[in-house]
Order: sequence, then structure tokens, then C-alpha cells
Amino acid sequence: MSAVDVASSRSLSGTSLAVLGGLIVVGFGAFAAGAFSSDPETVERAYRAFLQNFLLWSALSQGALMLSAAMRLTNARWPGPVHRLVDSFGAFIPVSLLLYFVLWTGKGELFEWMSDPHHVEGKEWWYREGFMLFRDVFALAWMALLSMWYLVLSVRPMLGHAREAANGPFASLISVWTSGWRGEAVERALADRRLRKLAAARLRKGE
Repeated sequence: MSAVDVASSRSLSGTSLAVLGGLIVVGFGAFAAGAFSSDPETVERAYRAFLQNFLLWSALSQGALMLSAAMRLTNARWPGPVHRLVDSFGAFIPVSLLLYFVLWTGKGELFEWMSDPHHVEGKEWWYREGFMLFRDVFALAWMALLSMWYLVLSVRPMLGHAREAANGPFASLISVWTSGWRGEAVERALADRRLRKLAAARLRKGE
């Protein structure tokens, strides 16, 4: 990353936040209307749509960080600001972990064998409800932890200027994020070494 790769203390406008918040409310409202419908077919359709979107956006967010790791390991110079755009996709990863619990409420509509694991002969232990929940949450939490660690290391060097000018609700977050600041040159060099190691681990995990 070049020296111009710095973050400003700007935040989204009130109008943008209102529009985004409104879209989230509309989306969850539409899903809730389907999930709590008295028509079983509508309930199933709502959860299947939720599952498809969950898989799509979760895969895109993880795939974007895999691309980011590949660009970092190959010392790619062409991405420029595109690299930060790719990193930004990773912000959805912790959200996907929370959305999984919403998805779990529709397990009966999504997985017909959930009510009777003996339906899957020879793999009853693998498909038992408690074990399935544990392994899925463990895997998603582990991926989220690695991804957030990667993003923290990647974004920290950008915040040298923002930490001086930031105000409002993000000021405390930036302050925590840049705790123990060593100077921009040192932070970038340290982040580069750590990120290359972590990027290799991410790519190996994704094989």
C-alpha cells in the first residue's frame, strides 16, 4: 500500500444512513412476514430465500478476503484503491455469523432430516441437531476470527491521520484500534509482515 493509502474521519451522511437503515428494515420485515406466515409453503419459501442469500453474501465476503490475501502475497501493485474495496467486503463476515442463528430457526423447513437424523442412514451422529449447531457455529466463528484479525491488521496503518481528527461515535473505536501507535512507517512495515503470514494461512485454509 502506498503512502496515500490513508483513512479520513468522514462518516456517512444522515440521508445515506437513513436509506440504508430503511432498506434493512424492509428486508427483515419482508422475511419476517414470510417466516411467520400461516401458510407452510410461504414459510418454507422465506427460509429458502434467506438461505440462498446467506450463502451468496457469505461466500462473496470470504472470497473477497481470499483475493485480498492473494494480492498481498504476490506483491500486486495494480489494485490501488480496489484493494480497499475488496477488504471492505469482509465487514459482512461477523454479520453472517449472527444471521446464521436466524437461519437456524428455520432448520425444520430447510432440512427434512432434522426431525429424524436416522433418516440419513449411517450418519446419524453427524446430523444430530446439537452437533450440527456446534460444528457450524464453531467453523463460522473461527473464520470470522481470522477474517477480523486480517482486517484489523490491514486497516490499522490507514488510521494514523484519522486518529487525530476523528470525532463522534467512531472516535473511540479508532482510538482502540490504534492503541500503542508506533508511527505510520513502523505500523505499515509491521502490518505487512504479519499480513503476509496471515494471508498465507488464509489461502491454505481455503484450498
